[in-house]
Amino acid sequence: MTNTQINDKILELANYLKIDNKCVAHNARLQSIQINGAVIKNFSFKLFNEYKLSFFNCKFLCEINEAPGFFEIENPVYIYGCTFEENVISYNIKFKSNVVIAYCRFNKNFYFEANTFCNSSN
Repeated sequence: MTNTQINDKILELANYLKIDNKCVAHNARLQSIQINGAVIKNFSFKLFNEYKLSFFNCKFLCEINEAPGFFEIENPVYIYGCTFEENVISYNIKFKSNVVIAYCRFNKNFYFEANTFCNSSN
């Protein structure tokens, strides 16, 4: 796939999230996407066992009084250079396997309910 095709797929996936609040992904790589609680409510990612999900330079935002979203992911996840801001603590993020978190920024109350390997920078 060309970079343009990959970008189109990413945009297509982002639009799908905004419409359906649900995503089933195979080797998904979400890059430079802003996931905002004011736009996407009660969204979830469900992945099949053999696939991985990468978040690369994404921003996760959640505004006050918005319905929380959640992640429920059974397979390894790689999160790189992401920002978890504002009231993103209201997101319920459950990983059932190892998570690699590299060079991310979190608000001070943020936590993962998961096995995590952190290389985070605040």
